Amino acid sequence: MTTTLTTTLAQATEAALRAAPVLAATPDTTRADWLRAVADAMDVNADELAQLADTETHLGAVRLRGEVARTSGQLRLFAAVITDGGYLEVTIDHADENLTPPRPDLRRVLRPLGPVAV
Repeated sequence: MTTTLTTTLAQATEAALRAAPVLAATPDTTRADWLRAVADAMDVNADELAQLADTETHLGAVRLRGEVARTSGQLRLFAAVITDGGYLEVTIDHADENLTPPRPDLRRVLRPLGPVAV
C-alpha cells in the first residue's frame, strides 16, 4: 500500500510541476472564470456531493451541503481577489533623492513559485 501511495504522490507531484508554468501564464480573468465554473458546478451538484461525502465521513447531509456552499463561496471570493489583483500585493516605493541615503525606485509584486504540498 505504501508503494502505491508513493507512486500516486509522485505522479501527482510531477503533474503539478508540469501544469504550474501553464497556469502561471494563464490570464487572471481565465483563472477567475475557472474558479467560478467550479463553484457553479459544486452548487448544481451539492446534493450528490453531500451524499458522497456522507458515505465517507458520516457528518450528515445538512452539514455537508453547508460545507459545499462554504467552499463554493470561498472559490467565488478567490475569483474576486484574482480579478482585482489584490493577491499580488503590489508595492511601489518611489525614488526620493532628498533622503539620506537617497532611496531608489523600488517595486515589489508577489509571483507564483510553483506547486506547494501540505
